[in-house]
Amino acid sequence: MCTGDFRFDYTPIGNFTDFARLDEMGKQGLTALLSDSTNSMRPNHSPSESDILTDIERHMMSAKKKIIVTAFASNLTRIKVIIELAEKLGKKVLTFGRSMIQGVKIGKKLGYINVADNVLIDKKAANDIKDSDLVILTTGSQGEQLAALSRMSYGKHATIKITKGDMVIFSSSPIPGNRMVIELLINRLYKLGAIIKENGTDGFLHTSGHAYKW
Repeated sequence: MCTGDFRFDYTPIGNFTDFARLDEMGKQGLTALLSDSTNSMRPNHSPSESDILTDIERHMMSAKKKIIVTAFASNLTRIKVIIELAEKLGKKVLTFGRSMIQGVKIGKKLGYINVADNVLIDKKAANDIKDSDLVILTTGSQGEQLAALSRMSYGKHATIKITKGDMVIFSSSPIPGNRMVIELLINRLYKLGAIIKENGTDGFLHTSGHAYKW
């Protein structure tokens, strides 16, 4: 059996792991298990997605100006949580990045992202929204040069200008090899006056998709 990426979350947002089915497969007598081992040497258990929700909400509530959240577009559960949090706090959501826009569109169409139609807005509508009422979901958490967040950090984004007091939440962790470009990105954001929130330093803002030791 080949597992692919996996982790177990005992307080998930959404569906629970089917442990009964895993037990059945274990009793069938596997010859070999090719298992995800990325975090196998990290002790304890990976944080739950529910822990992430608590800390992201805390930071969003403290923000005085616009909030920019960058995350992996493939993590639709995280994206769903952030959009639903924005609705709860009376904010509007604008998305950037092709994969982010497409994922949100599909999630909304299938009913997985369950918010009122006026929560998700387009670029034109953003001009009429106060900064304090705006949440921006964007790609670029890994410092990709062509991603929306990188262009914002250089002041070259066509729609969004980052100004002093804006909050940028990194709901992600660096992929090995990307640390330097991410730090350079964060430095540029600091120079624009942004308030930066990072996983670990500022609470649980991301949890790995790879299981820890226990």
